[in-house]
Amino acid sequence: MHIVCPRCLDINRISHSQLSQRPKCSACHQAMFTGHPFKLSSRNFDLILAHTDIPIAVMFWKIDCPTCKTMETAYQQAASHLEPWVRVTRVNMNQERAIPGLYKVDDAPTLLVFKNEQEVGRVSGLLTTNEIMRWVSQYV
Repeated sequence: MHIVCPRCLDINRISHSQLSQRPKCSACHQAMFTGHPFKLSSRNFDLILAHTDIPIAVMFWKIDCPTCKTMETAYQQAASHLEPWVRVTRVNMNQERAIPGLYKVDDAPTLLVFKNEQEVGRVSGLLTTNEIMRWVSQYV
C-alpha cells in the first residue's frame, strides 16, 4: 500500500504488516506516524488524498471556535489510538478556504473520513475521544 510522508510528502510503499512496526519514510527517515494529527493544506491535500491507501480522517476546525478547541484535545487523544490504521489530519478553515469549500464544510468542528479519494463519512459537532474512535473505526 502507499502512504504519503507527512513531513517530506514522499510517497512510500508499506506492507500492511509493516504498519504496526512504526514505519519510517524512505526519503527523510522520519516516523510515518506520530500519533498526532498533522496539518493539511492546499499544498498537500490532493497528494495525500490520492496516494494514501488507508482511511484519512480530517477534522475541519476554526481558530475562534471554542467547541473546536475542546474537540482538538479529544481528536489528539484519538489519533494516538487510530494511527497507523488511519491517517489523522486536520484543516484550519480560517487559513484554508478552498478545501472546506470543495467539500461544502460550513460548520466547525466537522469530521470527514476519506477512502480511495472519496468522502465516506461526515459528522459535525463536539465528539469525545471515544466517540471519535468509534465513529472513525467503522471506516477501517
